[in-house]
Amino acid sequence: MDAPALRRELAGRAYKLGATLDIDTVPDWGSRTTIDLPLSPAAEHSEKNKLAELNRREMDVLRLVTQGKRNKAIGADLGVSESTVKFHVASLLKELNVITRGEAAALATNAGIEATAT
Repeated sequence: MDAPALRRELAGRAYKLGATLDIDTVPDWGSRTTIDLPLSPAAEHSEKNKLAELNRREMDVLRLVTQGKRNKAIGADLGVSESTVKFHVASLLKELNVITRGEAAALATNAGIEATAT
């Protein structure tokens, strides 16, 4: 796995643990990854606070992502194009500091966000 892909894979997880991530790459040889974990528990990152910062449309998209729907189906449900949904999903992942749709859905579920629209 190349360094950028490895960083994308590990960065969100390291952040959630309050860890620092360092990847040293040696061309034609490989990579050395160092993750420094704190001895004390990470400061509580309130999932509800992150979710409260989402706008109404992002929450609508997140609820449908939590239901396991694909972008095309989300677009049909919300009356927007698939590319608009892709934009909203990318924004969600960035704002929630997660890498995958599954992580976003788990965060929403853990915070008590129901999968049905309100």
